[in-house]
Amino acid sequence: MRTMALPFDPKKLPEKDFVVPDIMGCVSGWRAWGVAKDPPLYGVPPKLRSVTYGSYYWAPRKVAEAECDRCSDADGPGVPGEHCSCGFYSAKTLEHLLSMSYHMYDAESHGVFHVIGNVANWGKVIEGTQGWRSQFSYPVKLYVPFEAWRLVKPLTAAYGIPCVLKNTLRKEHEDLKDLLKGID
Repeated sequence: MRTMALPFDPKKLPEKDFVVPDIMGCVSGWRAWGVAKDPPLYGVPPKLRSVTYGSYYWAPRKVAEAECDRCSDADGPGVPGEHCSCGFYSAKTLEHLLSMSYHMYDAESHGVFHVIGNVANWGKVIEGTQGWRSQFSYPVKLYVPFEAWRLVKPLTAAYGIPCVLKNTLRKEHEDLKDLLKGID
């Protein structure tokens, strides 16, 4: 049997339970949020609300950190758990996010616009078949439907990121390539 020298000294690892991360740095993803149709009064910034977990609001200029009281030691260290459903979800691509219809809305009957955006995910990140689950997340750029034009400036100011108008609604017969023109 031939032995090889390790490229590091295991005795010098920072912790005895040290786990090498799957991904170093940020992973880009796409997600949708709900925003109240009308900007709040009295200079209060609008807040992004989770589309699927309606009681969670993304605080402006504060990194979102996932928490979970269901994860066990079997799930591995940190959140999201390996065998749990916790963490911040994002699709890998814009095309995939749009195919899931999270961006569709009816602001007249629900009083909420859905905006889509590119997010940075980091910390513990788990890749799934549909996208990512991450420990930390923050929006990088938001795309607001034309009907919600009044929200562009308040969202830009609140979250400190670029926010632009973009028609994200589509009819089933439209080609996604046409829809994606101009989105970087």
